[in-house]
Amino acid sequence: MRKNILLALLLPTALLVSCKSNIPEPLNSYLLDFTPNRVAKTVHTVDYNYVEHHYERVVADDGSYQYGDEIGQYTNHTILNNDEDDYSYTIEETWSGATITENDEVGFAPTYRFTELKRVPDTDTWTLTTTTRGAAGQEHVALNEDLGSGNAKSYVLYYLYGSQDYYTGGFYYGDFLRTQSRRFYQYMHFPTDESGQVTSYDELIYDPPANLMEEGKETYFDLYLVVDQLGMVKTRTMIGYDGDQQRFAVGETEATYTYFPEE
Repeated sequence: MRKNILLALLLPTALLVSCKSNIPEPLNSYLLDFTPNRVAKTVHTVDYNYVEHHYERVVADDGSYQYGDEIGQYTNHTILNNDEDDYSYTIEETWSGATITENDEVGFAPTYRFTELKRVPDTDTWTLTTTTRGAAGQEHVALNEDLGSGNAKSYVLYYLYGSQDYYTGGFYYGDFLRTQSRRFYQYMHFPTDESGQVTSYDELIYDPPANLMEEGKETYFDLYLVVDQLGMVKTRTMIGYDGDQQRFAVGETEATYTYFPEE
C-alpha cells in the first residue's frame, strides 16, 4: 500500500524499542501464531477498501479542537489474488481537495491512479501497468513488461505482508502487534459480551490510547485495529492531527479475505 498521511504516522509506532513483559495466555500463544509465512500459504484473495477524510481544525468555545469542514479525501480499493498460477492485483486510488499533492515521478499532482499486475495469457510472464491522471487532463503511463513469476510473487507478497525488514506496510499486522505487545498488551483483547466473557477467538482487537508523535508539537495519532487469526487487518480506524497544518485526518479500513483449502 502506498503511504498516505495516516499510514506514514503508523510506521514509527511499529519500530518502537520495546521492553520485555509477561504477556498472559491465551494472548501470548495467539500472537506467536502470527507469521508472514503462514499468511503467504493461507490467504488466497484480498478485497481491501480504505478511505481517508481530511478536515480543517475548528477551535470550540472551551478551547478544544474539533472537526471543521471536510477539505479532502483519499481512497484506495485493492483486489489481490495470491494464486501462484495467477498472481495479480488491481489498485484504484483517488485524491481530492487538500490530499492532492505534486508527484515528482509523474511531473504533476495526481487525482487518480490505477495499478494492475496481471499475467499475459498463455505465457509465463506478467505485466505491471500504472496509469496516473491529473485534474488538468494529464496522463502518465508506466509499463513494466516481461516480469517472471518470481517478480509477480514478490509484488503480491509485498502487499500481503509489507517490507520483509519489519513486515509492516501490508495487510498483515501480526509482527506489528507482537512488537507492540511487549509494552502494550493490556490494550489487546478478544471480543467479549456485556459480562466480560470472551465470545470468540476469531479476531483480536488492539485499542491503545492516543499518543503524541513528536515532542513539542501539536501532533497525535490514535488507532483502533481488528485483525483475524492470521494477523490480517479486518477493520481499522486511524485518527491523526497535524498541528503544523491544523488539520485532522480520519482513516477507515475494511478488508475481507478468502483462503486456500486446508491440505
